[in-house]
Amino acid sequence: MEKIKTALKNKNIDHLYFFCGEEVFLSSYYLNQIKKMIVRDDQFDYSAFESENLDGLQEAVESVPVLSDRKMVVVKGLDFSSELKADDVEFLTELLETVPLSACLIFCCRTIKKNSKIYKLLSDKCTVCTFDRQKPAEVIRWLLKAARAKNINIDRDTAALLIEYAGVDMTTLVNELDKLAAYCGTGGTVTPDAVEKIVIKSVDAKIYYLLDAVLDGHSDKAFLLLSEFKAENEKPIYINASIMGTLKTLLEYAYLADEGESPAAIADKLRLRPIQARKNAGYVKKISKRFLENMLKRCIDLDMQMKRGADGFAGLSLIIGEMLLKR
Repeated sequence: MEKIKTALKNKNIDHLYFFCGEEVFLSSYYLNQIKKMIVRDDQFDYSAFESENLDGLQEAVESVPVLSDRKMVVVKGLDFSSELKADDVEFLTELLETVPLSACLIFCCRTIKKNSKIYKLLSDKCTVCTFDRQKPAEVIRWLLKAARAKNINIDRDTAALLIEYAGVDMTTLVNELDKLAAYCGTGGTVTPDAVEKIVIKSVDAKIYYLLDAVLDGHSDKAFLLLSEFKAENEKPIYINASIMGTLKTLLEYAYLADEGESPAAIADKLRLRPIQARKNAGYVKKISKRFLENMLKRCIDLDMQMKRGADGFAGLSLIIGEMLLKR
């Protein structure tokens, strides 16, 4: 990301870029910044293609700019689990050797196989800009600025609560901030109560509430939360995956704590949101690594069973019951 920041600051945009990474908001933001800098007319000097249909791409790249100094051509949809067709890879290999300096060709993807031919090709020929999920502290700073831009106020603790509920995906947070701005009004202040009322809680946030209930021995609350997941049509395989991710993070936290790492260092290393860091510190005091390892293995077994057609919610109920008994 620093590469594109520097290029924009110096007004020195390259002619080949490869944008990749999970944070789509930042990728879109920098695409728009490049567009503002080099394109004067969208109709003649800007083109966008989807990776499954590259017809016309070569013509768009090689044609002379009409009203701008340079043309901007974007190829989207390179998110795939299998290799592109051999003909497409061959076509792009030849094209990348002949892109004129009067063009700015940008390939965009969110996830891509790093051992694929197209990844190796683009990484070799293009300036690579990676847009990873931002650390919680970075997202909080960004939220404070975004709130000011929308003429509303939010403090750090409330911003932390917002990302506890909604996660760190910046596109999701912008949507939630828009809802909060409408609720609070121009010049208003976003309060924890407003976040509680307006923001849709992510599955990951609810998983923490579920673990809270289990570790505190509140079986009624734990099974109520599971029934809410079912009523909201959440996929049990995703719920189980989220539980596995949480247990894995807890194990990593416990091992790092045993090695003498400070809570702040662990939170930074594991990219934990503030509320996650506090809760994990509390969890590892209550439960053993052996317990976490056993529960993680049970969740992995359930994942395999669900892929063979087993009832996911029944399996989750058994795991929650086992956790309540063994906590």
